[in-house]
Amino acid sequence: MNPTYSLCRNPGTPSRVSYFCAMRKKRAPLIWEGIEVKEAGAKGKSIAEAPDGKTVLITHAVPGDRVTVRVTKKKRRYWEARTIAVEKPSPFRVEPRCAHFGVCGGCKWQQTAYERQLAFKQEEVSQNLARIGQVEPQELLPILGPGTLQLPQQNGVFFFE
Repeated sequence: MNPTYSLCRNPGTPSRVSYFCAMRKKRAPLIWEGIEVKEAGAKGKSIAEAPDGKTVLITHAVPGDRVTVRVTKKKRRYWEARTIAVEKPSPFRVEPRCAHFGVCGGCKWQQTAYERQLAFKQEEVSQNLARIGQVEPQELLPILGPGTLQLPQQNGVFFFE
């Protein structure tokens, strides 16, 4: 990758003194189509496999979806991506009930059926106990939901004018 050069002013010198500095070219966004989402991850991200074999952490995807994603970060062992379009929706995908879903960032799994949200969270707890805490519990009690209240996050919402 050859850098392009432009004339830059050194902020600490008089305006007539200039020097050349390298500026990076902007790359075209990396977009992948037909990514099969395999499982739910932590913090509302879903896990899939990239075309190069690395793991992809995808926001706003549900396990079972086939999606088109835009890569937002490249790490040594994994990619981070954001869902652009859902090609084939998962049977667990539902319409988010909140008009601000995807914008405010408060509800991570609202596009997923509530029963599946509880199952994903249960799986995350058991994985964290085994991986981080190195504890194998004999029995895990199921996560209790709020019953008929489907939007428990609304209990802590504040509006400021």
